Order: sequence, then C-alpha cells, then structure tokens
Amino acid sequence: MPPQDESLCRTEPQEVEESTAAFEGLGRAITLLPRQGTDLAVWCVAPSPVAGTGRVLEWDPAAARFTQGQSLPGPPPWPDAPAPR
Repeated sequence: MPPQDESLCRTEPQEVEESTAAFEGLGRAITLLPRQGTDLAVWCVAPSPVAGTGRVLEWDPAAARFTQGQSLPGPPPWPDAPAPR
C-alpha cells in the first residue's frame, strides 16, 4: 500500500513506530480494512492540516496496486476520544 502522508494528508513522510502505545507515532493516516472486498478507507488524523478528511483506496487487480478513489464524507466513522479527567 502506498504511503498517504504527502498525497492525501499533506504532511512529510513519517516512519511508523509499531512499539508505541495508543495513537502516539502512528503516522498521519489511519487505514480502515474492509469487511468485504478489497478497497480501503484512509482517514487523515492530527497533526495533518486536513485531519478528518478521507479517501477510498481502490485495488486495481490488473496493475496489482492501490489507486486513489473517491473522497469520503467527513468526519471519520469513529467518535472522538473522551477528554482526560
């Protein structure tokens, strides 16, 4: 899957730190895997200047790669995290 930092989220490329807890260091985009089919939903997150926007990545079997598809209406399909007390 191609990185979405520059092309979708308008941020510099960033290495993903897999050993980091929670959402710290996970990059500028979150990818939702499909329950059916092969198309992915990618959403930009903070500190991206376009956080909350998303795009479908469509699998092109002939080219064996993902291509950018339609824009997704915001906000992302998950609730905001509760504020710490």
